[in-house]
Amino acid sequence: MTRISQVVLILLLSSIVITVTHESLTSKSPKSLLDRIPFSSATIASDPIAIDGNAQFTLYASSGNGSALNPYLISNLSITESYGSYGKCFSIRNTDAFFILQNISATSCYYGFYLYNVSNGKIENTYVHISNTGYQLSSSSNINISKSCAVNSYYGFIFSSSNNISLINSLASDNDVIGFAFGSSSHNRYINNTATNNGRYGFSLYESTYNTLKGNNASFNLYDGFRLLSSSHNNLTGNVASNNDGYGFSLIESTNNVLKENIGNNNQIYDYIGENNNTLVNNVFGEIANNIYIDGNTQLAATSSSGNGTINNPYIIENMLIKTGLDYFNGVAVKNTDQFFLLRNITVHHYYLGYGTTSGISGFYFSNVSNCQIENSFSINTGYGFYLNLSTLLTLLGNTGINNWYSAFYLDSSNDSTLSGNSAFNSGGDGLSLSESNNNSLTENIAVESDNSGFYLFSSLNNTLIANNATDNHDYGFLLFKSDNNCLTNNIFIDDLDDDPSLGSASGFYLYYSDNNTLSFNTASSTLKSGYWYNDRNLGFRLISSVDNHLKSNSATKIFTGFYIYNADNNSLIENSAADNQENGFSLERSSSIDLINNTSFDNVNSGFVLQDSDENTFFGNTAFNNTGSGFYLSSSHLNILTHDTAFTNLENGFTFYYSGRNNLTFLTTTDNGEAGYHFEHSGGHRVSYCTAASHGSPGFLLFYSESNILNRNTAEDNQQGFYLELSDDNNFTDNTARNNLGNGFEFHSASDNNLTRNNALYNGGTGFLISGGGRNVLNSNIADSNQQGFSFTELFKSYLANNIASNNLDTGFEFSLSSRNELINNIAENNQAGFYLNSSEDNYLTDNTASGNNDFGFEFSYSEENDIIKNVALNNGGAGFIFSNSNSNNLNYNTASGNNDFGFEFSHSKGNFLFKNIALNNGATGFLLFHSDSNHLKNNTANFNQFGFSIEFSKFNLLVNNTALNNTIRDYNEVEAGTNFLTSNVFPSMSTAVTSPASHFLAIIGFLCFLFSLRRRT
Repeated sequence: MTRISQVVLILLLSSIVITVTHESLTSKSPKSLLDRIPFSSATIASDPIAIDGNAQFTLYASSGNGSALNPYLISNLSITESYGSYGKCFSIRNTDAFFILQNISATSCYYGFYLYNVSNGKIENTYVHISNTGYQLSSSSNINISKSCAVNSYYGFIFSSSNNISLINSLASDNDVIGFAFGSSSHNRYINNTATNNGRYGFSLYESTYNTLKGNNASFNLYDGFRLLSSSHNNLTGNVASNNDGYGFSLIESTNNVLKENIGNNNQIYDYIGENNNTLVNNVFGEIANNIYIDGNTQLAATSSSGNGTINNPYIIENMLIKTGLDYFNGVAVKNTDQFFLLRNITVHHYYLGYGTTSGISGFYFSNVSNCQIENSFSINTGYGFYLNLSTLLTLLGNTGINNWYSAFYLDSSNDSTLSGNSAFNSGGDGLSLSESNNNSLTENIAVESDNSGFYLFSSLNNTLIANNATDNHDYGFLLFKSDNNCLTNNIFIDDLDDDPSLGSASGFYLYYSDNNTLSFNTASSTLKSGYWYNDRNLGFRLISSVDNHLKSNSATKIFTGFYIYNADNNSLIENSAADNQENGFSLERSSSIDLINNTSFDNVNSGFVLQDSDENTFFGNTAFNNTGSGFYLSSSHLNILTHDTAFTNLENGFTFYYSGRNNLTFLTTTDNGEAGYHFEHSGGHRVSYCTAASHGSPGFLLFYSESNILNRNTAEDNQQGFYLELSDDNNFTDNTARNNLGNGFEFHSASDNNLTRNNALYNGGTGFLISGGGRNVLNSNIADSNQQGFSFTELFKSYLANNIASNNLDTGFEFSLSSRNELINNIAENNQAGFYLNSSEDNYLTDNTASGNNDFGFEFSYSEENDIIKNVALNNGGAGFIFSNSNSNNLNYNTASGNNDFGFEFSHSKGNFLFKNIALNNGATGFLLFHSDSNHLKNNTANFNQFGFSIEFSKFNLLVNNTALNNTIRDYNEVEAGTNFLTSNVFPSMSTAVTSPASHFLAIIGFLCFLFSLRRRT
């Protein structure tokens, strides 16, 4: 035996052969089960028997002809069948012949005895065990079963749609579900049977009428002893129900039954529960259920202990313990009342008996009720704890729901009610749930360890939730679905995750298809230490497909993402905080027209603010700091406005833009981020104005593969570089400042068609403006002051530099290397180490540029050819004014070198250059020097007040025509080991050597032709 002792079982089996009286329950001596069922010792093993139709009886009957006076007899058999084959040990179908089945045992069958559409039979002294169903009768009548047993099976006896059945002195014991089950069966007699130790009910009637149950015993079953569901006009007399774990007798939706002289003893919940219109006569029940059922004001008045139903003197019902066991019986049910009444200190306790046994009942059920107040009451183990349906103006104060199958508190189409100080623990569904319920107030309620959400609003409007607490709920803390115009303030969501992923909540506050809600001063947090466990559904505040919501002064801490908005437009987030989360602080995905104002995001494991596929949002006054990723990260997001936002001490970039375009950035501040202040990658069309980047280990502003951006009046200081571009074209930089950066102020690589206007590079450790590779760039009116170098260009082509100033730089003001076809107009290099330096650069155009006060040369060209140098000025430089080294075929017109400490114009190893109307004045050495330089043409140049005016040294085939040298301190013209040079019509009052025929036109022509031959002009 499986669940009670042998002694108790033998005691119960004695009821098979004698009628149980009130005294026999405890006074009978134990009898052996096998002694009471007289099986013959001569039973014969048999294969399963299947009879379909009257004629087949002759195959198995030992005697009889099927008439009423001489029935077929089948007896003394032992049948075993394979349980798994769904086989029937003994099956009879479609017969009306009279028969007797006697002294037969059935083992390991799916059905022991199966009768379908059978009448006129008798079954006695039979035994079924280890089967699915012991006895199955369907659509049968006039069957007598006696002294038969069903043990250790799933079901004992099941009768369905069967009438005029007699079941006498039989036993159902240790079956997994039900001992005796009768469905849609009427006019039957069940007498002196015993149901004990079954997994659910002893006797169960469903939709069955006019049956007689007499002298039966139901004991030690795990649910009810006798259970009637939707069954009426039955007679129960002299039955005993004892020690069942549920009710002794439970009548559910069952009316007009008569219960007479029955005994209920020591059943765990109540001995009896039933509808009011059943008749009870001389029964002995220790406890009768005191469920409260009120329908209408009249019943309310009759049930109350005091009061008259007015607002100042409400009806009162109080101080009760109500125990329930199975479905359909609510602890307190009130319907259709509108008078004032008070329920207080009432506990409804459902005894949980197994799966599904609590789902159909509520501890407190109200329908079409108004003006009720419920205080300090409990609902334990019920389906719903407190269920409000179509009710208004209810007040629930300080009530508790524990272990409810669904919600502890459920409002269904109920409005204008107040729930305050209530608690929901271990709800199988939601803690507090509102469905299509409006204008309710929920204050200081608690929902702990709900299987779904702590607080759930569905299609509910204009509700107020203040200072509620949702802790350790397995799904959401606060869930709004299709719920609009609600206000949530000072609510708390806490997740004590430990290390178990199954305990994690999805989100603290979740709005789904919910609009125009206000969430303020709410908190979402977890006690989980960072780095232990999290999942990507564990979010603080989550908005999906929800618009026009307003979130202000909320905080999200130690969860996955603090604020997550997906496909939700026109929402506003103001003064919220996200800290120490495992992913991002704020994340927007596929969302537009979001206003984020004065929010703070810090100490998050990834980024502070993230936009993914989100356009036309506005950020104002937000702060992101100490995040492991970027402060602000935008990916595939366009047309957003970011202004007055701050990012500092983030491990990656302050602001990152990835595949994003046309965003407007103004008055942003980044400080001390681990990488760049602003990082643009594959991003174009941005307007960046009045932004600052300071103290970064990488560039302040970084553009990579990013085009058509406009940067205006931004400042980058104390970074590795100020502004850095790589493979980025068509950008516009205006009025920006790069100051005190360790490397370069503006650094461009492989960048073309960019425009830099009125930018300042000051006190940088590297170059003020550096461009390596690229063309068609425009630099206009920029200033490079006090850097290591002013402007530096490598492999630059077709670019335009005008009105730029390089001053006080430690190295060169302007330096070009491997650069061609560039234009330099009206630029100034002053007080640098050197002025302008071109190395291996050709076909450039320099005009109206000035190099003054530089420590070394003004202009130097090294290995540079075919450049046009026109109207430039080299003034008061520490070295030469213009230097050409290994540089050929350059054209110098109208340039001035004045007051330089060394030469005015110096050519070394250079040939084919043409100098026209250049002036060298007051230079410390020679005005025009040709050193190892051949075939140059100097025409109409002037050299006055230098040491030497023109000096030709180790040089030949040069042509000097109409040049003038006056008042030079040593000599106006000088030659040192010169070869053949040609001088025509020059004015040199003092010369170191005479010209052979100064007026010889022949020599002038020859010299000019030599020059033309050697000179390569630009095409």
